[in-house]
Amino acid sequence: MLASSVRELELLADELQFFLGANSDRVCILPGWECLPYDRYSPHPDITSQRIRALGQLCRSDPFILLVCAEQILFRLPKKEFISGATFNLSVGDAIDPLRLRDQLSDAGYLGVSQVQAEGEFAIRGGIIDVFPMGATAPFRLDLFGDEIEQIRFFDPENQKSTGATGALDILPAREFPTDKAAIEQFRRSFRQQMTGDPQASIIYREVSAGRFPAGIEFYLPLFFDTASTIFDYLPTGIQWLVPGEWRSQIHTEIANVQDRFASARLDPERQPLSPDVLSLTEDAIAKEISRSALIEVGHPNANESILGLSDSPPGYPVDHKSNSPFSALIERLAEGSKPRVLLSAETPGRAQSLVELLAGHDVHPTPVESWATFLSSPVHAPAIITSALDRGLLAAQPFVEIIVESQLYGERVHRR
Repeated sequence: MLASSVRELELLADELQFFLGANSDRVCILPGWECLPYDRYSPHPDITSQRIRALGQLCRSDPFILLVCAEQILFRLPKKEFISGATFNLSVGDAIDPLRLRDQLSDAGYLGVSQVQAEGEFAIRGGIIDVFPMGATAPFRLDLFGDEIEQIRFFDPENQKSTGATGALDILPAREFPTDKAAIEQFRRSFRQQMTGDPQASIIYREVSAGRFPAGIEFYLPLFFDTASTIFDYLPTGIQWLVPGEWRSQIHTEIANVQDRFASARLDPERQPLSPDVLSLTEDAIAKEISRSALIEVGHPNANESILGLSDSPPGYPVDHKSNSPFSALIERLAEGSKPRVLLSAETPGRAQSLVELLAGHDVHPTPVESWATFLSSPVHAPAIITSALDRGLLAAQPFVEIIVESQLYGERVHRR
């Protein structure tokens, strides 16, 4: 699914999590770097972690739904073989060599520290090995008996206390590019091929040559590989794209933005930028790749959206605070039993309870439900209510239901992420 913006990506993620329920782990979100092209800043470590976790998920063959922004689909990615090859598994009962594991973690970009606090760090203290894998929600502690992993435990980095146990963990690379000697040599060679003038005049070249990776290095990522991948290299055959109707113009705008940023960045001789032709795909190349697959263009004037069975603009039921009956529009809708069955959605349990109490005063009693699946399986046609992060309503023909969210009552809320 191609989202038109970061905000749209967040909305789609919340909606898919709601509708898929227990299967929401099949949703793969590839976030953007959240920094401008050719910025002198690197993405926040949390963003890097999410991206590497997503790329690792795409390397597996399990069915998935990919969410990606138009602004990210054009940039080249780490070589797929690097992500899959640098990922390894540790399980209880495995025999390991701590020194070899140290080298393996270092080659994957992990930083050796005295006490693990953040993703991408590890510490080895005798028969105890701590590591905070990229994409993980907590660090792990490996207890060794001799050379065998006896136990793997989660722990809290704040107080270093164990919080649970697991039988195995996956180690993803700490960066989107390799950092070993071979990778540095590849970078130096590629840099000299792509750039003009004396490479020693570039602070980026000098830093990487010394084994350091300065802020903004992500915009030189293709130089670490003989051939970088694209998002399309990570996708299997036989997929279907769901895209906004204006997706071509959005791609055009993003590419124009990259060109403009490149023109500004090249004014600094110490940070000669990588050409957009090397950093990203062309508009024609992206269109060609997307058009190879089955395509649903949502909102396109010529699109047949009846196959989705959705209303483009669900009705609103605005609260009129000047009226003696502010919720009259909603109450009248809920009293119409012949129309689609209604599911009300509130952002928090407290707000859901307030709405239940308000409606009870009008002899309307929505049934609380725990999930979308529970709502669909209920034989009762009466309205229901749920607590969820949904921010957009829904009017569907199959199943014949309507979801009414708070923004349809109170207007758009302020979003905090």
